[in-house]
Amino acid sequence: MTGLATRDIFKRADKRNNLTKQGETMDRNSKFIMECDFYGELLTDRQREVVELYHGDNLTLAEIAEEFGISRQGVHDTLKNAEMALTEYEEKLRLVDKFRFTEKSMSDIEKIAGDIIKARKDDKELVLAMRKVLESIDKLDEYWLGEAVAVKK
Repeated sequence: MTGLATRDIFKRADKRNNLTKQGETMDRNSKFIMECDFYGELLTDRQREVVELYHGDNLTLAEIAEEFGISRQGVHDTLKNAEMALTEYEEKLRLVDKFRFTEKSMSDIEKIAGDIIKARKDDKELVLAMRKVLESIDKLDEYWLGEAVAVKK
């Protein structure tokens, strides 16, 4: 879904930190956008189009209704059904939660590796190892964000 893709929202670790701090809850709109990214292809074509127009392009119910030749209530029902379907997929599969947990863990590891590099900057072997850890985190970031075509071993 153009405009709703997670890769556009969660580009780097600093943004990752803002959404995954322990104890914080993700706001409803951000969670919905992530659910669209993870499960959007499981929606019907009509649901996906309506969600994109409403959330992505900020069209009103009336504007969407006019475009599809249906009532505002029909658009509202389509949006509600799509939201319920996305919520159900997340309840069963937990991909958004798993993604957020992985992002939080990667952020923690990134911070620890950075701290070790600062504290032990004279230990060249350790610094090199920590830089490799940071490179691995970058590769995981690329993989999760859909930017890696193939994972090199």
